Amino acid sequence: DLRLQALTDYYVYRNDSLVRRCLYLFAACAEEGKYLPGCLYCKPELFYDDGMGIMDYALLYTVTLCEYYEHTRDLETARELFPVARQQMDLTIAALDQNHIVTLPSGWAGFIDWVPDIQLVTAEEGVFLFALEKNIVFARAIGEYETADQWERVLEYSRNAAHLQLFDEGKNAFLNSYDHFQYSVHAQVWMILGGVISGERARSVLQQALGSKDCLQPVTPYMHHYVVESMMKLSMKSEALEYIKNYWGSMVQLGADTFWEVYVKDDLNVSPYGDILMNSYCHAWSCTSSYFIRKYFNQ
Repeated sequence: DLRLQALTDYYVYRNDSLVRRCLYLFAACAEEGKYLPGCLYCKPELFYDDGMGIMDYALLYTVTLCEYYEHTRDLETARELFPVARQQMDLTIAALDQNHIVTLPSGWAGFIDWVPDIQLVTAEEGVFLFALEKNIVFARAIGEYETADQWERVLEYSRNAAHLQLFDEGKNAFLNSYDHFQYSVHAQVWMILGGVISGERARSVLQQALGSKDCLQPVTPYMHHYVVESMMKLSMKSEALEYIKNYWGSMVQLGADTFWEVYVKDDLNVSPYGDILMNSYCHAWSCTSSYFIRKYFNQ
C-alpha cells in the first residue's frame, strides 16, 4: 500500500517527510532472517505482527525506497536504509529454487490481490524481478557497486529462467505447473513489469489476458494500478487512459467519495471481509488514478 500512496503523494501533496517517516517506521521492525512485517501500528507504541511477513510487500518496500531516493535525492536516508532493502532482496534470492523461481518458505505469505484461491508463484517472481531491477539502479546511484554487480547477474539469469519455466509459447501466456496452470492477469502483468517479456509480444499477452473470460481478473484498485503501470511500460498510453476512465471513473459515477478497497464492476457485493459495509479498510491503496492522471495525462 505504501508504495502506491507515496507515488500519489509525490504528485498531489508532496509531503516527502511523511514517506520518509513510513520508511523508517518499517525499517525499525527489521529482524535478521525475516521479511519486514506487512503492517505496523504506532499507538500506544510501535508494534507489529512478526508473523505477518509478506514477500511482495517486503519487496515493494525496497521499491518505495528506490523511488523515494529518485524523487528526493536524499542520500543520507538512502544510505541508512539500504541495508534493510538489501536484506529483503537477499532473503528472496536465497529462497529461489533450483530453477531460479521464487518460493514461499514456511511461515511467509504472498498477497498480490484479494482474488480467492489465486496462485502466486509467477506473480511473485515478477515482483522480485521488478524490485531487483529497481534496486540495481538504486545501489549504483548510492555507490553500492559490488552489490549492484552481484544483483545484475541474478537478474539476467532469473529473467531467462522465468521465461523458460513459466511461459507457454503455444498459448501466448504465462501458464505453468508452478501455478497449477491457473491463467491470471496478475501473472501476465507482473511478468511484464519484471521485464521477462516486452514490446509487441508483451502487449499481445496483456490484451489477450484482459479480454479472456477464462483469465482470472483483478478485484482491487491496488492490482488494477499494476495493470495500468504495465500499460505505461508498454507505451499503451491511450489504452491506459481508457482503462482508468472505465474502472476508477465508474466508481465516481456510482457516487464514491473515496475509491473502494475492492471493486468489481459486475458484482458490487464482492468483499474480502464478507460484508460490503466493511469494504474500504484499505481504500488509500486505491488512490493512484490521481498519480497516473497528474504524471502522464495532465497536459
